[in-house]
Amino acid sequence: MIGNVRLRCSPKSGQFQHNQQLILLTPPSAFTTTMTLNFLANKHEIQLKERVNALEILTDLELGNTFDLVYSDGSSGVAAEESSALAKYFLRAGRPFTQHVYMGNQLVFDAKRTWKWIGSKMEIMAGGQCVAIIEWNWPKKFLLQREFKIYSPDKSQHLLTIKGWEFSTWICGKKPWTYRVVDANSGNQVGHIKKKFSGIIQELFTDADNFEVQFDVNMPPNLKAAVLGLVFLLNCKYYTKPKSNNNNNRR
Repeated sequence: MIGNVRLRCSPKSGQFQHNQQLILLTPPSAFTTTMTLNFLANKHEIQLKERVNALEILTDLELGNTFDLVYSDGSSGVAAEESSALAKYFLRAGRPFTQHVYMGNQLVFDAKRTWKWIGSKMEIMAGGQCVAIIEWNWPKKFLLQREFKIYSPDKSQHLLTIKGWEFSTWICGKKPWTYRVVDANSGNQVGHIKKKFSGIIQELFTDADNFEVQFDVNMPPNLKAAVLGLVFLLNCKYYTKPKSNNNNNRR
């Protein structure tokens, strides 16, 4: 079952602090073949490298995104997209999909993006239960800012805000490739998502991207999963383009 999720951050250190009210997940015994989110408990950094698909380079097809993951302790895993061919072809960057995150042959969690007319929504699923919700809506104040919010499973608590900037804001000294992970209660930065340079050849001729995720080691595992899940949403929403538009629209 999932308890109430509360997030507190020390105003001095910017780190998460735990007590008995903070917590997280008690994995249901019915899902013994599924690795629990506790796997993420001691992780503070993840490197993501998207696999290059030769067929995507040669055609205008979008075949789904697969990432190799390397964690801060040296362990590794894979995140593979599941989505329909019709959604890939017609909806492109707006398509619904599920990204399955594995350690070896064991499923850790699913990041499930649902389709919406306006905005974006993703549910983080572990052991058959929703453990966090990610939402994006049109910004009300800053049109050049990309802002995502992470909520508790019932949306009763706003836990994290992830803030990024449009490409054009580089002239204002902003970093368009970096997304700050901010504690919604204290306003302190507790992590980041960074799109990394993948090399000239890969950047010019493919839409495969590399990312870096960092977060406080004490961040609850379900929120770490949500931050990682957001990478897949960002990649699809902003960095995955049809071949014919790769050179013109990649940002």
